[in-house]
Amino acid sequence: MKHKILITAVFVMFFSVELLFAQNPVQDKLKNTTYTIQDTTQAVAYFNKAIELSNAAQYDSSNALFEKARVIYKEMSDQFDINTIWIKNLQCFNRIGNNFRKQGKYRLALNNLKQGLEGLEKFEGDHNVIAMSFNIIGAVHLQNGNYNWAIENLQKSLSIRLRLFGEEHSQVAGSYHNIGALYRDKGDYDRALEYNEKSLLINLQLRGEEDRWVANNYNNIGSVYRHKGDFDRALEYYTKALSIRLRLLDEEHDEVANSYNSIGTAYQSKGNYDKALEYFKKNLSIVLRLYGNEHPLVASGYSNIGTIYYNKGEYDRALEYHNKFLLINRLILGEEHPDVGTAYINIGEDYRLKGIFDQALKYFRKALAVYLKALGAHHPKVANDYLGLAEVYFQKDDFSNALRYCQKSLISLAPGFTDQSIYRNPPLENLSSEIGLLNALKLKAEILTRMSGKTGKKDLETAFSTYQLAADLIDKIRTGYKAEGSKLLLGENVVEIYDQAIGSAIKLNQITGKKSYKESAFFFAEKGKASVLSHALQETQAKSFAGIPNTLLEKEKQLKIDLAFYDTQIEKERQKKEGQDEAKIQDFEGRYFSLKTEYESLIEELETTYPKYYELKYQTQSVSIPELQEVLDSQTTVVEYFTGEKSITIFTVAKHHFEVTTVAKDSLFETLIKQLRTGITKHDYELYAKSAYRLYQFLIQPVVGHLTTRSLIIIPDHVVANVPFEALLTEDGADVKSIDYTSLPYLLREYQVSYAYSANLLLDLLNRSQPDPPRDYLAFAPVFPNGISSGSRAADLLQANHDLDSTRTARTHLPASRDEVLGIQQLFRQSYGIIDRLYDWLFGDKSRVYLENQASEENLKNTDLKEYRYVHFATHGFANETTPELSGLLLAQDTTSTEDDVLFLGEVYNLELNADLVTLSACESGIGKTIKGEGLMSLSRGFLYAGAKNLLVSLWKADDRATCDLMLAFYEEMLKGKPKAQALREAKLRLIGNQSRSAWDYADPSSWAPFILVGK
Repeated sequence: MKHKILITAVFVMFFSVELLFAQNPVQDKLKNTTYTIQDTTQAVAYFNKAIELSNAAQYDSSNALFEKARVIYKEMSDQFDINTIWIKNLQCFNRIGNNFRKQGKYRLALNNLKQGLEGLEKFEGDHNVIAMSFNIIGAVHLQNGNYNWAIENLQKSLSIRLRLFGEEHSQVAGSYHNIGALYRDKGDYDRALEYNEKSLLINLQLRGEEDRWVANNYNNIGSVYRHKGDFDRALEYYTKALSIRLRLLDEEHDEVANSYNSIGTAYQSKGNYDKALEYFKKNLSIVLRLYGNEHPLVASGYSNIGTIYYNKGEYDRALEYHNKFLLINRLILGEEHPDVGTAYINIGEDYRLKGIFDQALKYFRKALAVYLKALGAHHPKVANDYLGLAEVYFQKDDFSNALRYCQKSLISLAPGFTDQSIYRNPPLENLSSEIGLLNALKLKAEILTRMSGKTGKKDLETAFSTYQLAADLIDKIRTGYKAEGSKLLLGENVVEIYDQAIGSAIKLNQITGKKSYKESAFFFAEKGKASVLSHALQETQAKSFAGIPNTLLEKEKQLKIDLAFYDTQIEKERQKKEGQDEAKIQDFEGRYFSLKTEYESLIEELETTYPKYYELKYQTQSVSIPELQEVLDSQTTVVEYFTGEKSITIFTVAKHHFEVTTVAKDSLFETLIKQLRTGITKHDYELYAKSAYRLYQFLIQPVVGHLTTRSLIIIPDHVVANVPFEALLTEDGADVKSIDYTSLPYLLREYQVSYAYSANLLLDLLNRSQPDPPRDYLAFAPVFPNGISSGSRAADLLQANHDLDSTRTARTHLPASRDEVLGIQQLFRQSYGIIDRLYDWLFGDKSRVYLENQASEENLKNTDLKEYRYVHFATHGFANETTPELSGLLLAQDTTSTEDDVLFLGEVYNLELNADLVTLSACESGIGKTIKGEGLMSLSRGFLYAGAKNLLVSLWKADDRATCDLMLAFYEEMLKGKPKAQALREAKLRLIGNQSRSAWDYADPSSWAPFILVGK
């Protein structure tokens, strides 16, 4: 359980504490009183100097001067019953109270603020200084966790300001901002966003973007997204806020420190602990210099650093920092403050992970007592504490207490749900924290599953239904996220839930014999595959059928193109090992942020104005076994894998049968996959043969009895996506004395194989029917006859990804690619009948090849790709497994173009294709970063999104001439009318058996195994 520490950035959050001097002077009643006028002048001097000292964080000195000014105004107020003087007196109390608030002295702050409001009933009308009093009182109550008093005072302040100024005013924006912060801390994130966005809109209109208060808005909106779990979007808002603050403020300013802290929390949530620690230390360094050691912000800084050490498994160091957090908070906030409860729960977690359970329970109970008193029974922090207690009892094998506290956590998160029975779960409505509820459901189901070994079927059935509810909640959470990175991270984090759910379904199938449980296991496996890509494709289809005007669709398309451009430019600059231009990065990030905000506003408009679009976009799609079987032909079997923590689950689906097989996962499983690739690419025969046979025993042999057809569609999972199944060996070939690749028992000899990313995407492909494009073949082959210019972007990418020196023309020249694309074009022309030849003669370009300098990015983007049925790239490719958006294809170098001659993944998404097949005859076009719960982030993913029905891609670098021969053989077989998978198999077998050159050139799997078909 990872606790999210809420940082109370008091001096930033409540920015609307600037007090205005009253506009109406004392005038007639004082004009003949010389002493009073002189005294008033002195009071003004005290007041102005006090503001300077407050801005410099010299709060004690500032308060002393405010007090001097206040005494003068108080004496005048006693002598003259004038509203203006009373307001002046209240201003001083407000300033003193606000200084105490900044120091974390909340009791003193409240005393002064309330004292200033004495006599309010005598004041007639509204005044902003009175609104300011209620605003600051609300802020203090919020920082003390007294939400009811906080909202009461903040609403009073807002009401006065609305009457005084109307809606479009900075003071009203300040009230909206503060109320948004309140709802965020209460866990009501939708209302928090609503109020923060109201505040932002007003501030942007009145102040423009380069403004501190706008930066505060951005930071608070980022905080809401972080609490919702949309960490990438949060980071975008935090970064935007920081860029504004750095331009307007000194780097040692407290608001800059607040940004560092916020960015640290985002990186922590994303699991990048080193980066988070870097930002947390920056924050702590600044607040220590500004406030000294005894301050809430310093305490929070210690807490966050402690939590990083906790995440990194350094529990003693975590305890050290969490104890500092506790000591400071107890000293300045008292025993009953929620932040003291947070300190207790952090220390409890440290002890739990150290295995000292009694100490852990002690601190969790202390935290619970504080939270219940300060926050009430229904709050995410209370629920989190209950969950901590449940985890401790679970580790102690005290299942009864563990479940009791799990149920309390559920009740705390779902107002209106009060059922104490462990066999009941809450509805997914009006939740205070969706992520919190997901964690509670996961733990509850895990405990019930463990118990069921002794208690029987009822507990296992309840665990299963709890996993089903968790899966529904995951879908709900994912649809609420705006950033793709956050959706991907969610997918990674919930794989364990699907893994456990599959286990429970299989056990129930074994106990009851009900087929429905096997189908449910498949349902959970599918949930963990390419969900983000599936949703993106679903959204694209929704736009097509929702009646959205072309003008809006064009606007949306252009925004996506611009976003992809700036996203790529940012990453390109960040990837530079030397000479990073921070100013350029900030400029690109600012442009990206503005475009992203505009894009999200447009999508929100489409969802509101076109209900059909919303309905189609968000309808849940989960392919069922009967649906899949209905579209499969009798010659094909789907083999889908799910790689869990301890086992591999294999689903075999054919037209008339469906089976589930579980295989224990060897600790060396992932090592074997790496050895297979190394053995093939390094021509290490013994390593290849050993790993290829061992992986066959893991992945195919257990289900051979269920493979009743010779055509297989493999749906891999996680690292299995890096396995070229055709190259697996059905017998042990490691003992062969002489190396003979031509006679090895490849799986290819027994089956024709293609691949899919998920059954859901496969079903979409098999169901898709649309007219074939009028033209056949379009190819791009830069060839690079003169190599690639040294110092160019392409040269840098080749050096970084393939260690190819661009100055050595022989290493970058692809002479066989010319023969490849022209040879395929000739095959098409030879296949034409009279009508096709007449069409080609009349209209031309039924097949078209761009060679050398013509194979440019500009020509690609200016070609109507939707016109072509087959699109072919023969060039250098590269996969960036760290930053997938920087994967790409190299195109011809064109110094006259504004393009950079590299087709990056982000740009691929914006192409418009209607191709039956896209062939990426390029290195590494089918691999990329493997993300649990989603799969490969590769170039192939981008082409599928762009509209390709099938893909022919490579898993690693292949020989230029061997690739040419394979491609010619494949197209020749396909143009004879054979299915693509069959054509590819026969092309590979032709290479293996070809004796015209040395067997090494053709039979070696490095020549043919890298190329796989994604589709059917």
